[in-house]
This record gives sequence, structure tokens and C-alpha cells, in this order.
Amino acid sequence: MTFLGLEAKTADDKWVDVGKLRPGDPASSMSNNKPDGTREIYLFECLPDGSKSVIYLSIVGIDAEIGNLRVISTKRARIVKELTATDEPYIMEIRTDKSPRPRCIRFTHNLERYN
Repeated sequence: MTFLGLEAKTADDKWVDVGKLRPGDPASSMSNNKPDGTREIYLFECLPDGSKSVIYLSIVGIDAEIGNLRVISTKRARIVKELTATDEPYIMEIRTDKSPRPRCIRFTHNLERYN
């Protein structure tokens, strides 16, 4: 079975696992607060057939956070990166609402092996 793996780089330059999305799981999201004050919303998913994972950038839409609830509505998005199991990881730097400094996030499309 395949999955989209997400890792974040720690202050001491180590990658730590922050989650997995399996085929057909609902898309997840991450915000990026840019230095110019604008905000980007990234959506990512592992496609239902497990063939690849896709990272999108929302072009038109809204996001709101109320307590533990986050609502995202996207009318249009562009593909930032498509990943298959043979691709190199995709790394991007983001600064979330909860992160005072930008952090490196690594996305990989992986194949789980069972012994």
C-alpha cells in the first residue's frame, strides 16, 4: 500500500515524521505566511488509486480556523508537485500560524512493504 509521508526538519537538522495520508484519505492542508504578509494555502493528498500523491496551491478560496476546527474552501488550485514512488522527495519551506520561523517540510510518496 502507498501513502504520502510528511516530515519536518527539526532545529538540529533531523527529519521527524509528522504524518501519513493513505489512498482515499481526505486531503490535508498547510498554510504558509509569507514575509510580505500574504498567505498561501497548500492542499495535499494521496490519490485514491495510490498511483501518486499531489500537492496543490489554492488560487481562489478561503480558510478559517475556529478553535480546533479548520475550514477550507477552494474553488481553484494549481498543481505544485506530483510525486510517485520513484520520485525524489519534494521539500518546501513554510511558516505556519503556529511557527515563528520558517520550517522545511518534506513530502514523499512511499510504498509500504510488509514482511
